[in-house]
Amino acid sequence: MDFNINDKVRVKLTDFGRRALEGDHAKFWSTTNHPYPPAYIPPKEDAEGWSEWQLWVLMEMLGHLCSIGFDQPFETTIQLVGDKPSAAPAEDPMSAVRSMCR
Repeated sequence: MDFNINDKVRVKLTDFGRRALEGDHAKFWSTTNHPYPPAYIPPKEDAEGWSEWQLWVLMEMLGHLCSIGFDQPFETTIQLVGDKPSAAPAEDPMSAVRSMCR
């Protein structure tokens, strides 16, 4: 299966990850001397806590915090979001193979 880093994934952020995102926002805007920095807007989460990200954005924002034995920014189960329709499976999955062997 191919997966492009521009494709989307869904993750469940942890409280540690949510705090990290908010902290990064505050740190960035504190360095700009902007008189009216924008308010922090957290990622949208569904009722079960899943948020959707392009994989490369997730890794850019939170990948540096992923390390064995420490708090994780998101739960370790990731869902791949399918933008492309999948082909229906053949009635007999081996029929294509058998036809090539004749």
